[in-house]
Amino acid sequence: MKVTVDKARGKLLRDGNDFFWLADTVWSAFTNISMTEWENYLRLRKRQGMNVLQINILPQWDRCLVTNDCWPFPTADGQVFNYTALQDAYFQRAAKMLEMALKLNFTPALVVLWGNFVPGTWETTLITDCNVMPKSFLRPYAEKVCQTFDRFEPVYIISGDTDFDTPEAAAYYEEMLDLLQELSPETLKTAHIKGRYSKLPPKLAKELDFYLYQSGHNPAAEGCPYQLAEEFRRQYPHKPLINSEPCYEGMGYGKNAVERFSEREVRRAAWQSVLSGADAGITYGANGIWNWYKTGMPVNPTTGEAFFGTPADAGLALHLPGAEDYGYLAQFLLAEGNPQLTPCQEIMEDESPEIRAARCADGKVLIYLPSMHMLSVKLVKEPDRILVIDLATRYIYQPEHTYKDNILRLDLRGYREDLLVVLA
Repeated sequence: MKVTVDKARGKLLRDGNDFFWLADTVWSAFTNISMTEWENYLRLRKRQGMNVLQINILPQWDRCLVTNDCWPFPTADGQVFNYTALQDAYFQRAAKMLEMALKLNFTPALVVLWGNFVPGTWETTLITDCNVMPKSFLRPYAEKVCQTFDRFEPVYIISGDTDFDTPEAAAYYEEMLDLLQELSPETLKTAHIKGRYSKLPPKLAKELDFYLYQSGHNPAAEGCPYQLAEEFRRQYPHKPLINSEPCYEGMGYGKNAVERFSEREVRRAAWQSVLSGADAGITYGANGIWNWYKTGMPVNPTTGEAFFGTPADAGLALHLPGAEDYGYLAQFLLAEGNPQLTPCQEIMEDESPEIRAARCADGKVLIYLPSMHMLSVKLVKEPDRILVIDLATRYIYQPEHTYKDNILRLDLRGYREDLLVVLA
């Protein structure tokens, strides 16, 4: 199940075929999930159309603190590690989990060094007593990673939720990239960066095989799904681009916040991303799945950005409806031939940047509207076909419209929630 890059189109391929990256963030899989839970999880996500699993190789710093006696390094508490040895049992168990995933055709996307293991990141600034991995240990760790996981043809994500604002952080990740390129030259390499951030060191911008960004979980940065896509397209060489962490369904807005990200908000982030240039794929996330929360477990003293709120138990979070919306998005685009989507905001008479428009290579135009709306579009000819998909119900409608003086006007009031307009 080898993933490669179609450089001409800025798309991904798997085993030589068109591949739309539809991932789930299950960062804490290797430490928190029992084998029975894992099998049930895989079967459900497979039915929903997902094909990539984004997993942290090492223990997630803000995971649910489930009972566990299997760790990658010697430790007394599962929080502070002694970087003197690598414990085979941990890596053997992780490999067994990936064997199960591979049978269902999942591609593993494995984070090698989350930001809390690297000096000079925002995590290690926030938590001063966290256990940074010594630079001298990077090679033996990288060797163990490649020896254990290369047979699964993974994508290696060199960083997790990180920034590169200090020379020491950038140097750690550049060294890890060099090590992985040396030890595992056939696998793709990318980086997962912190939310609302677009800064890549020149070496990473040049040598990473494709780009991930994170629009994140902060309602104050509502425009990030499309703004970050635009920034990456503007700043860096053209490569496949993916929003690898939109807002998590069911996650709280902030400290003491009552509101949580809804299915509609999560769906909006996905469509805004892919129609703004991040069209190589999309990643779903549910609060309770990324950290594999289990009711009654001890509170993790590390709270990260502290806006998560109490998550749903993993068994409940697994069935949040947004996962099905992401599966529908992928199915829709694959049915269209996994098109290369070129943003075309210039055709919109409405100046709201929340409405996103993109053109397929065959001339078809896709427009996402966050809510029912009067829509005016500048077109040189009247479309032969106009469809409106109500994304809450997936019902398809043929709306009333007028076309005059190269302006198509659609009355889209009266629909339920957000809409996808198809002009062909």
